[in-house]
Amino acid sequence: MPEVQPISVDVTQQDLLLQTQIFPRPSLLSSETLGWESIHVQHHRQPSWEVPKHYNQQHVICIKHIQNAYRTEHTLDGRRESHRVGDGSILLIPAQIEHGGNWDKEINFTLLMLEPTHIVQIAHEFVDTDRVNLVPLFNEPDALIHQIGLALLSELKSEGVGTRLYADSMATALWVHLLKKYSTQPLRESTHSVGNNQLRPAIEFINENLDKDLKLAEIAAVVNMSQFYFARMFKQFMGISPHQYVVQRRIERSQQLLAKTQLSVAQIACQVGFSNQSHFTAQFRKATGITPKGYRNSL
Repeated sequence: MPEVQPISVDVTQQDLLLQTQIFPRPSLLSSETLGWESIHVQHHRQPSWEVPKHYNQQHVICIKHIQNAYRTEHTLDGRRESHRVGDGSILLIPAQIEHGGNWDKEINFTLLMLEPTHIVQIAHEFVDTDRVNLVPLFNEPDALIHQIGLALLSELKSEGVGTRLYADSMATALWVHLLKKYSTQPLRESTHSVGNNQLRPAIEFINENLDKDLKLAEIAAVVNMSQFYFARMFKQFMGISPHQYVVQRRIERSQQLLAKTQLSVAQIACQVGFSNQSHFTAQFRKATGITPKGYRNSL
């Protein structure tokens, strides 16, 4: 019989993963309903399985979460390797690279999926080509990717109660790290800097829209920058990321409302851009060491 040709799969589509038998079970958690555009995230628990050879339409990073090491085998771009995998091992599968694999026990893992078109947008600012080629990675440790994956998984478990801006920030950090460490093209670092006058319109936009679910791209568009360049320049000038600045301003605004109004904690949470009271309380306590109610009672 003729050999079955590998198919190209949009791995962000859960139904396709089941139909093509990439996985036998649907994911436990997914960012599909959260409105995240910069990155797609899924958390899986899958039984012992053999993944048929296929091509991913996205760059895929698989982060393993395990208590006891296990044996896995993967084929990437014609290379076949077998590994004993530990917690936090990273598998990087570039888009349109033939991939297949198997493992011998039930496993937990998180998938981070990046659209190639998004990475190409950053190419002009970091590499000397419009085409970005990533190097496959076989189940090796990468502390930063592991940290980003755990942060996004925590966001999924809390049902995305942060913001799209948080996901955008994590995706931007991930893209830059991939280009620095796993791109076949040489990286060029920008020596440009910005001043207060250039960033002021973006800062004013943030302050006027704290109650909105802000996106990094729309903030950057106010000052005619790409979201990648804006994030770098903002942190360089302000000392914190755009997401950290937004959280900081929301906490400051909430303190004013707690002191000067009789609005409930839930109403204030909504007015300053937190999607629910529990997330607002957690962020407020993290920033101030006290709950919103405790803060109001202390005045």
